[in-house]
Formats: sequence, structure tokens, C-alpha cells
Amino acid sequence: MINFEALVRSALNWQEAQPFPHLIVDNFIELDLAKQLEADFPSFESDIWQKYSNAIEEKKLSNIWNHFPETTYRFFDYLNSDSFVKKLSRILFNGDVLFSDPGLNGGGWHVHKTGGKLNTHLDYSIHPKLNLQRKLNLIVY
Repeated sequence: MINFEALVRSALNWQEAQPFPHLIVDNFIELDLAKQLEADFPSFESDIWQKYSNAIEEKKLSNIWNHFPETTYRFFDYLNSDSFVKKLSRILFNGDVLFSDPGLNGGGWHVHKTGGKLNTHLDYSIHPKLNLQRKLNLIVY
């Protein structure tokens, strides 16, 4: 499902990356799965979207598990699994404990129309419900 070899290769010195610690992992997801996830993605006109329109962003978001078709549901479930989170912890944080956010607070599907925006901003550093420090955002394009 996930290309951990590519992740490990890309993770070297990720904390020294500029202008902020980050890494880019090409071919992170196996191609067949990526195609299935693309097919799952709803149209911009779908009624599942929550709309965001403010100074920072013009976009739509869905983080409701019941909206996700089976492949997307299983993928998000895997990304929140203990096995995946522990692997990320070992690769990126020398085994320091990480916790996932199965509530997908600020996560899930996001979509922007032409002319939409997502200005540079800082997300919360302390989770608003779990009171845990945010250490990592995983964004898949």
C-alpha cells in the first residue's frame, strides 16, 4: 500500500529542510491504489462538502468517515493504524511516540476550485479535543 523504501530515502535530513522541516515522497502510494483513490474522490459539486470561506482559505472539506467509499475508508483507516503510525515514528522521530487523529480534525478530503485559496498559515499546535501536540501533517496530492 505504502512505499516505505521511498519514504525512508526521502526522510534523510528532513528536519533540516528549508524553509521548514518537511519531506516530499514521490510514489508514496502504490500506483493501483492511487488510481482507486482518485476514482473515489467526489466531484466539486457533490453535496458532501463542508465549505470554508475566510481570509485564509476558500475550499471545501469532507472528514466524515461515512462519506468515504471503501478504498478511501480503508486507506484513511490504515494511515491511522498503530502499525503505520509506529513506522512513521521510527522513521521520522527515532521511535518517539506518535498518536494519530482518527477524528480527522482538519483532515480528510480537501478540494479547491479555480481561484480558491489556502494562504500560508499555522494550524493548531495543540489538538482542540485530544490536548496533544501536533507533530506531523501528512498531505497526499
